[in-house]
Amino acid sequence: MDRLKALALAGVYIAFTWTTFQFASGSGESSGQQNAGMSARLMENGFGKAALVLIGLIVIGVGGYHVYKGVSKNFLDDLEGHQSKLVERLGIAGYVAKGIALIGAGGLVVAAVFTSDPSKATGIDGAIKTLGAQPFGRFLLILAGVGIGLYGLYAFVLARRAQM
Repeated sequence: MDRLKALALAGVYIAFTWTTFQFASGSGESSGQQNAGMSARLMENGFGKAALVLIGLIVIGVGGYHVYKGVSKNFLDDLEGHQSKLVERLGIAGYVAKGIALIGAGGLVVAAVFTSDPSKATGIDGAIKTLGAQPFGRFLLILAGVGIGLYGLYAFVLARRAQM
């Protein structure tokens, strides 16, 4: 199961790398433009809509799992030995923030399908713009940014102390 998870993550990160490289070299589109175009093509038939809902629900489920993993402190099982309170707090905040971000992205995809508006599947940049325009949006974005930054710090701990 660990190998399958690592293989899936490798595929996702390779896709992110390729997309980022294309965008940086000027031949790509933003994630919002890519998602809207792909979503529009998928929404042309029932199978495509079902696939988008399934993908959105999977992303929401993964986000929910990350929130659970952070709140329950199950991430500590991934580390060798006893960890300090700082590492514990980094993991909790990071996993919860990452999970909430994934839940939001998956929710945008599902909402786009049910409103039959492919332009609402805007990707992460569109989600950030939408959230930032809300009454407390900037505050929530700052909170999310700090949380994801804390997850990044936790990732350094994970790289050093992960059980293999």
